[in-house]
Amino acid sequence: MVGDVDFSIALVDADGNLSAAVPLKSVAVVRWPGGTFAPIEMFQTVRVALSAFPGVDRTRLRGVRFAFDRMGSRSIYLGNVRLTQAAAGPGGVALAADAPAGGIVEAAVMNDINRIVAVRRLASGDGSRIVEVELSSNRRFPIGGALPELRIGPAHSRLSRPVPGNGSRLVFVFRADAFDAAGSGAVVSLRIGGAPAWSFGTLTP
Repeated sequence: MVGDVDFSIALVDADGNLSAAVPLKSVAVVRWPGGTFAPIEMFQTVRVALSAFPGVDRTRLRGVRFAFDRMGSRSIYLGNVRLTQAAAGPGGVALAADAPAGGIVEAAVMNDINRIVAVRRLASGDGSRIVEVELSSNRRFPIGGALPELRIGPAHSRLSRPVPGNGSRLVFVFRADAFDAAGSGAVVSLRIGGAPAWSFGTLTP
């Protein structure tokens, strides 16, 4: 895979009705890892709300249709397509900039050694500006059903990828405007399911 991936997603109900198609890039950006040139298998999670698919009976769904009609030749894997009650998105570059009302309570592990390894400003395939934030920790990041979420002040991202061969590094993607709005001094923390939060201190220039 080279460059960003885009395709159309639609639902089919029990009567054979096809919903309006949702472009992948409207809910997420699935992209080649920055600085990587060799072939690599990289899995990313994308969640789309059922409400994004008008035109079908969403209580009587029969299947999901993937139409590869939005790009040239690419090679990808699709797996674990399922319905879930977990909140959808935001995913990819379509990231929310506001934290939930009421805030969150986080616990940190005292002997953690957590670092912000790099902050990289890049252009996505559609020309939009994004920021990659690479993290490391001596406490390995668990890989499972829970979606990692990085919070930098009011901004948050659930689009991440592991650094190949290293379970102690993760790279998150933010929209540049959401990242910049957080500003210097914003508190940086990572949550993965029910595990104790990883604290990365505050964002510095």
